[in-house]
Amino acid sequence: MQQQVAKQNNIPLVAGRAGAPMYDSSGQIVSMAPMIPKNAVPQIVGGKVVGVSPLQGAAEVEQANAYAERAGTNQAEPIAGYDEYGNPVYTNKLAVARGQQQPQPAQREPMPGQPGFDVTHMSPTQKKAFYDAAAKQFGMRPGSTSNTSVIRPGLAPGVQKSIDGDVDTMNSDFNDLYSANKQAPTTLALLDNIKQLSGKAITGSSADKLAYINGLLTLGGFQKQKDLATATDLLNKNANMLAINMRLGASGGGSDALQSLAQAANPNSHMQPEAIVAAADEVAGQVRMRQAMYQKLLPFKMSHDVQGYYSAQQQFASGADPRTYQPDAKAHGAAPAAQAPAAGQTFNMLPPAAQFDGKRMRADNGTIYRSVGGKWVKE
Repeated sequence: MQQQVAKQNNIPLVAGRAGAPMYDSSGQIVSMAPMIPKNAVPQIVGGKVVGVSPLQGAAEVEQANAYAERAGTNQAEPIAGYDEYGNPVYTNKLAVARGQQQPQPAQREPMPGQPGFDVTHMSPTQKKAFYDAAAKQFGMRPGSTSNTSVIRPGLAPGVQKSIDGDVDTMNSDFNDLYSANKQAPTTLALLDNIKQLSGKAITGSSADKLAYINGLLTLGGFQKQKDLATATDLLNKNANMLAINMRLGASGGGSDALQSLAQAANPNSHMQPEAIVAAADEVAGQVRMRQAMYQKLLPFKMSHDVQGYYSAQQQFASGADPRTYQPDAKAHGAAPAAQAPAAGQTFNMLPPAAQFDGKRMRADNGTIYRSVGGKWVKE
């Protein structure tokens, strides 16, 4: 049937495989199908194979395949012997053909428990057996003894979580110290202003009354009373700025200790001048102590040494005393009270008598005084 179709269409027949006969249109065998080598490609001209061309890289592939085939055959024929330490080893003909020295009998290496034993001189098979036996003896899980494996001890349950918590606590604590240290110069400057103004401003339990009297005097153009009012205003302004600045230094209100300090020890015009100075010194001592703590803990924070950070913190806290950081710190003795009750106002806090010649004025204790010759005289 195939020949009939070929004759009708005048199509020369070509064999389906190499080496098969090829027919012309009349069904006669005219040639045999060419045999194309594995490492070549046919050259076809006019529908006929006129030659072959070498396939680039084919020879190398054939050589590699032949080498692999021979290697597989040789690997199936092991050769037993001993290594340089006397341990039994196995090799094959291929390794020997590549130039590896054929194992020769040698003195055997001492076994475990014998003098001179060294586990590094054992063969991989012996090492694995040795490690597995040791692991079984000590209740450990046998592991791989490959030279490339590394046994890494794991953390006990909950340890990693505890470590992460310590790091978070250190970061939060240091953030508060950093904020306080950043605001410290401004805070200390405000405290110094408050101390300087305390002796010039209207202060004490009669501050409101004296402020009212001073307001009346200011209307008369008395320069001294104007300065008094200015000092009082500046004192109150600096006290308010101090409270705000200390809150800023506590990371937006994150430190309860600094907030309480700002409220309880805030120097203001309702305190006696001595109490204002004492309160300002106490606050300054607290600020300087936190500055010192910041400087001590900074190296541990920058090196991420959590253990060193907490150790240094505990060491500092065990011996820290804010009184030792006050401007006029004393080696011994209790610190003065920051918010001591204001003492009763005495007559020497009355306005200058020369400006009220012949006038009478009542002091805080109810005593009446008259201005005579530039002095207040008790009636």
